[in-house]
Amino acid sequence: MIRLPILKDELAFLEKLLPDLGTRPDLGHLAIEIKKRIEKIRQEIRALQEKG
Repeated sequence: MIRLPILKDELAFLEKLLPDLGTRPDLGHLAIEIKKRIEKIRQEIRALQEKG
């Protein structure tokens, strides 16, 4: 279950980074990709929590 803390750390980092990207119009594409990654991480966390 070592993967769960790593995913939670990555999620926290990306969620903290995202608002700053929202203020940068030149980084809009990056913000979209980060949003996609956040959703994927949330799904992975849910799946791991349901397993264990």
